[in-house]
Amino acid sequence: MWSNNYISIPFADHGRDRQGCDCWGLARLIYKEQLGIDLPTLIDYDNIKDSHKISELYYKQYDSNNWVEVPQGQEKEFDIVVFKILGLPTHIGVVINKNIAIHCEKGIGTHITDFKHEFQWNKRLVGIYRYGKK
Repeated sequence: MWSNNYISIPFADHGRDRQGCDCWGLARLIYKEQLGIDLPTLIDYDNIKDSHKISELYYKQYDSNNWVEVPQGQEKEFDIVVFKILGLPTHIGVVINKNIAIHCEKGIGTHITDFKHEFQWNKRLVGIYRYGKK
């Protein structure tokens, strides 16, 4: 499975390669390597504690013409799941299959989550987005 190739990547603020990633960096890396798609860099924030700026960047990204919102339960491989942290949409993962996503967190690194059934994530889900023109 393609996701196994990303499990060993550690967390790094502004990380955008296999040496270390933050959650967006992991998504960029997966999209580039698996789909040949170059997502925007999105590094216009100080660090992961800059939640208001990260939230603003995410809203701008998902409101663009490159993403279509997908109803929960209709997610597909490579869709992006967006989660709230401290009330703001500041964390993402990449869908592997229904309810399962890979993501990267500070202090944990890259790992797989059942975002529908794990309490830590199921109440934080903001939306699911698919790359493609509206």
